Amino acid sequence: MNEKPEPAIYALALMAHQYLETDGGELDHLGMSAGERAVDVLVDHGFVNPHGRGGSWTELGRKTLKLA
Repeated sequence: MNEKPEPAIYALALMAHQYLETDGGELDHLGMSAGERAVDVLVDHGFVNPHGRGGSWTELGRKTLKLA
C-alpha cells in the first residue's frame, strides 16, 4: 500500500481492531451505537466488508493494520 490512510481513520481502525474484533478476527459491534458507526465509517473507507453485527477486514484493512 503506497498511500497512508487519514490519521483519524487509521486511529478508528486501530480502535476497532482492539475493541470490536472477536477471537476469530471478525468485527462485532455488539449493538453499541458507537461501534455500529465505527463499522459504517470503516466500510465507507474500504477497510471492512459489512455482515451480521459488524464485518470482516478487507485486504486494505488488513494491510493497513499489518494483519496480513
